[in-house]
Parts: sequence; structure tokens; C-alpha cells
Amino acid sequence: IAENFLEKSEQVNSIRNCLGFTGYYKNQRISVQASGMGQPSLGIYATELFDVYSVQRIIRIGTCGSFQNHVQLGDLVVPLTASSDSQLGKNRADGAHLSSCCSYELLEKVMHTAKGYPYKVHVGSFFASDNFYDDRTNWWHAYRDAGVLGVDMETYYLYLLAMLRNRQSLTINLVSDNFNSKETLNPKARVELSSKSVQILLDALCTESL
Repeated sequence: IAENFLEKSEQVNSIRNCLGFTGYYKNQRISVQASGMGQPSLGIYATELFDVYSVQRIIRIGTCGSFQNHVQLGDLVVPLTASSDSQLGKNRADGAHLSSCCSYELLEKVMHTAKGYPYKVHVGSFFASDNFYDDRTNWWHAYRDAGVLGVDMETYYLYLLAMLRNRQSLTINLVSDNFNSKETLNPKARVELSSKSVQILLDALCTESL
């Protein structure tokens, strides 16, 4: 992102070898930061950004698997709310499972900006799992039947951490796999198509408040 989209970008972080860069897009200062894989890893970086550096909003760009036939490879999914098999939420609310949701302000900006692009964007319920590989063949059917759009490994905890701090968060995921059709994007296509998410996000961040 820093190399292809930002001007005057410079590396600002190398802690744990998860690199971070700051640069400019349309004269607006923007930072990008790797966060590893999974909710515990993302939680480290999100917590430090929120608590140590007083970051006000974090938007994650990633990939996801689709549970629904109409959510196809190459589409974008913007989770409105997220559930999870992780215990991270339960540990934060005296045993209750907190429902995490995105920032409506960020969601509105992204969806308004997305109208100017020929990309199919889906908004709705989402799932974040602690398992990348699951030996249970049909574990995802219950989520599909409940209308959940898809799955990643980060969204739930990012939204939760932001909620607990009264900060803003959003995730934009490129659909790289479809659980129904068993189709998957190859690594090259994932990189090339991820530019959809980046372009919409950067333009949205440079949009004045609606």
C-alpha cells in the first residue's frame, strides 16, 4: 500500500518485524501497519495503536471466505457486525458475549465512495474464527443458514477493541474463497484485486464528512 498508493512514504515501525509506514494520499497523512494473522496478533497492534499512540480509527484491509452463493470471488465484504468462536469478548464482559460492530461513520463514508466504483460490495453480519483450518466438514453451515456473509480471523476483535475505547474501526475484505463452490483466488489474483479495497478506502478517508 505504501509503495503503490502513498506519496513520500517512510517506514515508521519495525517492532516484531511487522512493518509500518506513513505517507500521503491526496495531501492527507495516512499510516499503514501490518498486524500479523489472527485476533490475538491483531489485538496486540490495535491495542498499542489505540492506547499508546492515541490512534482514533483503524481500518483493516484483508481477505475473507464467503458463506453465501451471491457473495462471489472478487467481491468486497464490509462487516456491519461480527460474531466469533473466540473467548476474547467473553473475557471482557463478565462472561457475556459482546456483539461487536463497526463505526457507522466509517461505514457510511466507504459505502458512499464505493458507489463511484464498479465493484460489488456487500454489507452485513460476519464471523471471525480462531481456526484457519477446521477439520469439521460442515462447521460453517449454521452461519450460512443465519445469513452470515463470510469469515476472516480478525474483524470481531478489532471492532470490540474500538468499541471499548470509543474509537472507530472498519474492515474491508476481498472475497478470496467461496465455501459453497470451493472456488479460490490464486495468490497473484488476491494481490491484484486487493487494490479495490485500498482505492475505495483511501478515497473514503479523503472525503469530507457527509
